[in-house]
Amino acid sequence: MIVERVDKEESLQITASAAIFLEDLRGCLLLLQRPDKKWGPPAGRFKSFESSVLTMFRELRGETGIETYEVDNLGLLGVYTVAKGQGSTGIGFVFRGQLRQCRPIVPKDRNEIVSSRFYSREEVKRLIRGDSLSKPEYNQPALSDWLAGNNFSLEPLRGIY
Repeated sequence: MIVERVDKEESLQITASAAIFLEDLRGCLLLLQRPDKKWGPPAGRFKSFESSVLTMFRELRGETGIETYEVDNLGLLGVYTVAKGQGSTGIGFVFRGQLRQCRPIVPKDRNEIVSSRFYSREEVKRLIRGDSLSKPEYNQPALSDWLAGNNFSLEPLRGIY
């Protein structure tokens, strides 16, 4: 039997984030433009002891002013992992929901969000093909899943969301 000695314990470094793909009543997708002119959904990193759903709603409110009660049909679009290099992995919980009523979306922090708009399915397809996505390693597969109609129950996240 060969036994390999491990001198140093290796630990996996994980960064966790949450996002929401929020549709209006026409089925168009809300995307936010960052200062680098790239587009992505409301999203951000977890804070200590925060769940994925709390993170998502905190970021949604903080970036757009949209409150929890304004979102219907909340589901899970997917969970995405990305190798970040040097033993670090990113994990993104991406939700989908629908805005209860159409209203203007005014970015709250102009240093973080430059503008916002709702994109049609055809416009989203063009964004995927172009170079306009913020964090494409997460957003390209998530947008493809959104276009495919993926929507999963939150039940598997019960207790951790």
